[in-house]
Amino acid sequence: MVHVYVHVEKISVDAFQAFAALQADYTDQFVYAKKDEPYRFFGLGRCIAVDDPRDVHMCYEDVTVDVPRVHMFRFQRFDEQNGHVHDVLHSIFPHLNFLIPEIVVYEDEAGVFLQVNSLGPVNPVRVRRFIEKIDAYCMPPVGSLCIEVEQGDRNDFRDVVYRGLEHIRQGRLKKIVLSRRKAVRVVGSFSSVDVVRALFDSSLKGTVVMYRYDDVFFVSCTPELLLSTQGDNLESMCLAGSSFVGGGLLEDEKNRREHEYVVDFIRHTLQCRCINVDVPNEPSLLTLPHIEHLCTPVKAKMMEGVCGWDIAAYLHPTPALAGTPVGEAIVAIRDIENFDRGFFGGIAGIVRYTDDVLHADQIETHFSVTIRSGVFDSSKGYVYAGCGIVEGSDADAEYVETENKMGTILSIFDMSKS
Repeated sequence: MVHVYVHVEKISVDAFQAFAALQADYTDQFVYAKKDEPYRFFGLGRCIAVDDPRDVHMCYEDVTVDVPRVHMFRFQRFDEQNGHVHDVLHSIFPHLNFLIPEIVVYEDEAGVFLQVNSLGPVNPVRVRRFIEKIDAYCMPPVGSLCIEVEQGDRNDFRDVVYRGLEHIRQGRLKKIVLSRRKAVRVVGSFSSVDVVRALFDSSLKGTVVMYRYDDVFFVSCTPELLLSTQGDNLESMCLAGSSFVGGGLLEDEKNRREHEYVVDFIRHTLQCRCINVDVPNEPSLLTLPHIEHLCTPVKAKMMEGVCGWDIAAYLHPTPALAGTPVGEAIVAIRDIENFDRGFFGGIAGIVRYTDDVLHADQIETHFSVTIRSGVFDSSKGYVYAGCGIVEGSDADAEYVETENKMGTILSIFDMSKS
């Protein structure tokens, strides 16, 4: 058991502004922020990394808030075991399970708070210095986020789709999710904070995610929730099947079939670990600025002794990110794709609890699937998109779908094509 000392106090500035004021001094940076709810979490530095949240005991010091909370961040790759292809940007990031940052700025229904974590008693002088720095900070003007984007190679992607369809024709798979990445070149300079700010200010919907380590940062504005838990209450979603807005998605047989594979997988996975699993018989539409998705919301109650991060391990990756059957699809993806997805299609989120993690009714878990994403350093980067391939899929139509999906993250940049 590791003891972590915690100081928490309420602050009177915007949570993102407080994060921006302190971030320059920290290599590790984390963002998990819902755009449509007062749930925003910003982490800086590394207090301690653990494999299981139950290995930590929190010692609260000088806490002035009614309900102090512990916050652990989690960022997990799509395929942690993929050693097939080396990715120069994603390989920079360490492999961590749960991490307690040195500083957490968070916003919930009770307000905005500064939390300082330490392996020894928290120095009040340091806390005061953080507060003074936050109070003195002025947000600089928004700069230009300028990139050059490579042209996509439609023929290469056709070959990828045909190889996936061959697995389906031979009966090894019913569905496989295949992806593309586009290289970009940074023109001028911008920071991870600039990109996060642009995502907040944009019309994009979903949850803003960012993980920075050293000079490389991964960023996402994702509409896809893997799961959210509070006590024994669980919410999830089945998100699969895509079209341009107004494309008649609800009547499209191919997309309905692709969606149903995800619904069946999530329903079965939850029924093994939950009770009262509620899955509507028909999907609805989730309409976003650049694309429309079939979406089926899911609710359940977790069985006694089960935690949200346990269920996340069984859910991820779903057929929405890998295919059906999931294990065989992952093996096929390693063979077909010529790059490591890294955090694209992975999960990111937060575990928070009050006082004692052993009491399940005090635990909240919020995990999102990191689609609509890109990874960048000071000079280059990649943006990613994937599509579900089933019998009857058309390679050119799937290429257009990935272009539309890449438009989400690219929409915040000023672009030229190389």
